[in-house]
This record gives sequence, structure tokens and C-alpha cells, in this order.
Amino acid sequence: MAFQFKNIFHSMNTKLITLTFLLFINLAFSQNKRFNYGLNILPNYSFVTAINQGELNSEFVNAIMKNEKNKFAFSCNAFLKYNFNDKLSLISGLGFQNNGEQSGKYKVYRIVYNRNNFELMINVKYHFTKRWFGVIGVSEFYNLSNKTKSILYPNNQRKVNSNVEDKLTDFNAFNTGINIGFGYNVIHKENYRIFLQPNFQYGLFGVAKNVNLNRRFVLLGLNLGVEF
Repeated sequence: MAFQFKNIFHSMNTKLITLTFLLFINLAFSQNKRFNYGLNILPNYSFVTAINQGELNSEFVNAIMKNEKNKFAFSCNAFLKYNFNDKLSLISGLGFQNNGEQSGKYKVYRIVYNRNNFELMINVKYHFTKRWFGVIGVSEFYNLSNKTKSILYPNNQRKVNSNVEDKLTDFNAFNTGINIGFGYNVIHKENYRIFLQPNFQYGLFGVAKNVNLNRRFVLLGLNLGVEF
């Protein structure tokens, strides 16, 4: 039942976001004055979080998680914004998201786990002032690849030993995340704006299926963007 609900939830979310994005594109050609578009990059920190789905011993779970560390991650997307008025806007975008974790450094090596996703997002943006704003919304993710990178440290020098597809885990094709941000227009001109936005993204579901110990992605980073 839970699996069916998750699939229905993902399907509804994907259709809703896709239709909204297509509607934006259609309206953009007829009402250019109400629209802005832009690009943004998001260097993130991917936090390690665990979901105990197999009633595992808590001490066992803690021992495993003690060996896993947070890692640097990266996202980027292109977006289209519809302005209802000077305060309220609706934003839809397409992009790329990376998350994951890494092992602790074992003397001369560590393992880095990278999960790469296609992102389709829709956010509501509210301007408190001309420059300060808040953002809240939802993203739907489609899993593109899952890489396991092995890094060696011979003579204290970093060397990538291998970077291969993870075929041992059955990953979920879809996931959903909640987006929350609070930002500032560093440059606010008539024709363009450059903004900085501390950003939080929280995955609602585990990244894998049929596992006793799952992972949920949690990202905290800085959104740097330009809007025209």
C-alpha cells in the first residue's frame, strides 16, 4: 500500500509540475511583461541521514552511520518565473541535482557515493522588500546515475582509483523534495538581478528500495543566480 501511494504521489507531482512548466512556456510568448527567466547554481553540502526500515539494532545502525560522512554536492537549473504582482511569483525550472555521502578516510583510501538526478521544480517566491525574499516549493527528481568513487591517498596525495556505476543497490527511479530558501538581491537593476539565497532541500523518501537501512538526501547550500 505504501509503495502504491508513493508511486501515485510521484506520478501526480510529476504531471502537475510538468503541466505548470508547459503552461509557463505558453504564457511567456503571450505575456512577456509578467515573465522573467534565469539560471542558478547551487553548491551544497549533502548530509548523511539514515532511515531504519528493517527494525535494525540501533547500535548497529549508529556504528554504520559513524563511518559515513557528509560530502560536497552541486546542483544547477534554468528557470522561468511568472509574476502575479510585485510581491508574489511562481517559479518553475529544470536542472541537475547531485547528492550522496562518503566513507571516513581509512588510512589510504575512502569511498564516495554520488547520486545524480534530473530535477523538475516549482516554487513560490515572496518578496518582503525590494531585495529580500523567501522561497518555498517542491521538486520531483528522476534518478540518472549512481556512482561509487574509490579514492586513494598514496604518500598523502589524492588519486581517483575508480568511478563506476553502483549495480549492487536497487535505487528508486523517482523521489520528491521540499525546497526552502531565504535570499537577497545583491544587484537589483531594471533589466537583471543577481541574487544569493541560502537554500535547504529535504528528500521525502529513501533513495533505495528493498533495503533495511535506507538513506534520505538532505542538502544545505547557497543558491547563486541571475534573473532577466
